[in-house]
Amino acid sequence: MKILYGVQGTGNGHISRARAMQKEFAKTDIEVDWLFSGRDKDKYFCMKDFKNSDYRKGLTFHVENGKVNYFKTALELDLKQFKKDIKSININNYDLIITDFEPITAWVGKKTDIPVIGLGHQYVFNFSIPQKKGDIFSRFVLNKFAPVKSSLALHWHHFNQNILPPIIETHTHKSNIVIENKVLVYLPFENQHQVLRSLAPLKSFNFTVYAPKPINSFAKNVNFKPLSRDGFLCDLYNCDAVLANAGFELSSEVISLGKRLLVRPLDGQVEQHSNAIALEALKYGKTIKALNSRYINNELDLAERVQVNYPNVAEYIVKWIKNGMLQRDENWYSNIWQGVEVKREFSNNQFGSLVYN
Repeated sequence: MKILYGVQGTGNGHISRARAMQKEFAKTDIEVDWLFSGRDKDKYFCMKDFKNSDYRKGLTFHVENGKVNYFKTALELDLKQFKKDIKSININNYDLIITDFEPITAWVGKKTDIPVIGLGHQYVFNFSIPQKKGDIFSRFVLNKFAPVKSSLALHWHHFNQNILPPIIETHTHKSNIVIENKVLVYLPFENQHQVLRSLAPLKSFNFTVYAPKPINSFAKNVNFKPLSRDGFLCDLYNCDAVLANAGFELSSEVISLGKRLLVRPLDGQVEQHSNAIALEALKYGKTIKALNSRYINNELDLAERVQVNYPNVAEYIVKWIKNGMLQRDENWYSNIWQGVEVKREFSNNQFGSLVYN
């Protein structure tokens, strides 16, 4: 069996999810060709796990100072190149196309009889879940950016519907050491000078900030680092809390590790605002609307440690593909949720009894 697998590369969350899937595909005789789009090839890092990979421009959003700029997004769209990329894909040798909200492979799939599956978090917004209604344009983008007829939608809770848990990359070098009041910060689309100004007054916390272009910090409690997968994971494992935009994949990892979570959803990004609403509804994290020292301090103090132990969803999906993608019914989805456990902190950093509904 041979698969064309498209990954939206604008952020790193889709790539982390793809890396988890790649680990499971590597255990089988399934051959996978990877297509990444959304940024220039030299802007990707730590991609050695993906053999047989290709990189295209694709479609992406222009984000500046923590806000999606739809006007500049429209100006930067290269639809002529996008159409060329679609036509350039040779689909004759593929048995299946998977798209993780990657538009080229999704639109290639619309022009072929090859089975196409949308795998990712964005596809969950077709379900009745806690979410921001958003404007007409934002809804149009979610529905038309990478359209598919069949999908495997992912979320932190099933909400009594056919939804799968998050796909989280597993690691063997997790640390049991947690540094009190160490906060890992990942706000790559924000103005980093504004990030520094917001964090510097909070002397009771020590902030480790990962940024595409690190800046010099005037504050002893704020340390900027360049993007590094290994370094980021090390700081993620031993931190006490995480402050980030409301991306799905990083939030999923934070929840699975039992860290305190504080999110600042990108302005104009319906998905991230919906994620923030869901986090608050599930009591998995706290939300701030702006990078403000007082907001950050208050909400970090209120944030609880919740640990959700999710099963290996990537393995579950790959086995399903290997076995012929037989019909999915409610039992297929509910079987994997039976392995989910939720632990909530009660006092003295100790987690209470396991509960899952």
